Amino acid sequence: MIIHKVIMIKMHEIADEQDLNKGGLFDNRLGAINIWCSPEDHPDDEFWNKIKITKGALKYPREFIASIYFEPVDESLKKWKIKVEVTNYAKIEYANTLYRLGKIDGKEYDRMVEEARKGTDEEWKWVREKITWLINEAKKRGWYVWSYECPVCGKEIKILNEFFECLERHGYKVLGYVASSEYLGAITDKGIIEPKKVKKIVRWKE
Repeated sequence: MIIHKVIMIKMHEIADEQDLNKGGLFDNRLGAINIWCSPEDHPDDEFWNKIKITKGALKYPREFIASIYFEPVDESLKKWKIKVEVTNYAKIEYANTLYRLGKIDGKEYDRMVEEARKGTDEEWKWVREKITWLINEAKKRGWYVWSYECPVCGKEIKILNEFFECLERHGYKVLGYVASSEYLGAITDKGIIEPKKVKKIVRWKE
């Protein structure tokens, strides 16, 4: 799956807000998002339906199930590929316990561990649902950008010449301009006129 970097950034933000130690199911890391199961929300298969999920050293009962990794598609860093790994560490620990107690033989132990490392169909289905939810929530969110408007009529200004032309239409004679990394102003016959800086929210569009 390929996503835009804006969606990836928003997915990380949502994962932070829905952190497992805040009662959520995510664990945001640099370059990855981990997904955890809870007693109320987990894959619908035999293993997860019978085990008891505990909190251990965490604030809430959780069990790890998957990691989402992000890799750049090209050097522009605008598009990122999602890679997913599903690993049921709880099942591996359960298999270790059963084998140690003599309740399963080596063949069954190997089968359980292999299944845990690959993930079951239900686990993959559940994990994909969580990833889809993250992406859809990310698309609902906007992000802030700064833009400039003419202080006289409010027209959005995309390039400097548009600002000058707009001022001249309003009766100003533009003589020059002053600019730096933090300031922009047109020198006119009526003094220095600054464009209006506006903070806007941009919504995601496919």
